[in-house]
Amino acid sequence: MNRRPDASQLWCALVGGALVAVGVLVVPGTEAATVIALVGSGAGFLAVAAVLPKLQELEISPKGMKAKLSSMDPATQPRVIAEAERMTRLARMTCGDPWLGRELVEEAIAKTKQQGSRIARDDRGTYTLRTLLDLLETAPERRWLRDRPARVRHDRGSDKERAITEALRQLDFLPRVCFLLRSDWGLPVAQVATVVGRSITQVQTMHEHARRAMTPHIDATGEAAHG
Repeated sequence: MNRRPDASQLWCALVGGALVAVGVLVVPGTEAATVIALVGSGAGFLAVAAVLPKLQELEISPKGMKAKLSSMDPATQPRVIAEAERMTRLARMTCGDPWLGRELVEEAIAKTKQQGSRIARDDRGTYTLRTLLDLLETAPERRWLRDRPARVRHDRGSDKERAITEALRQLDFLPRVCFLLRSDWGLPVAQVATVVGRSITQVQTMHEHARRAMTPHIDATGEAAHG
């Protein structure tokens, strides 16, 4: 999963580049103060575009720009603990196939071990989880290529879990993953952003979308439990 710039980053970069270009290519004879203002404003927009994923607030007005860095910088967050049992649950709820999910977890752990000392100890959890998500994203194709039909568990509690999995399947892959990592794993937004390769703003948007979509199912489950 490669990090992609969101619309705000692209807008700031385009505006900044345009202002700098106008300032540099300005018609001779224009006052130096105007050139400096254009280039300075453009450089400001380009700087904001570069750090936008780490900003918590950004306000643009005729008086200038006001930005506030987010306190959720991934560097300040505790490392991700990617336990096999927790990853297996995530894989099962993401792809709906417990056997394939377990197989992908084992493959992700094996890929991390193959890297050995090339991955810092504190980064291994994040690397393993990111590898698992890459494998899960192509799970339907993997199942098809290996000619394996989806299988469903029939053990105790599987009815409720199947209902949850079915509800989650209504979401696109990334919102589904963001919802599970935030709601089930309890990871901070910044850590989720690091794992899925998206900006903090994008993760917040996807998680809120997923929460709204899941609310009717959560309410229905609660009513059934108390009925």
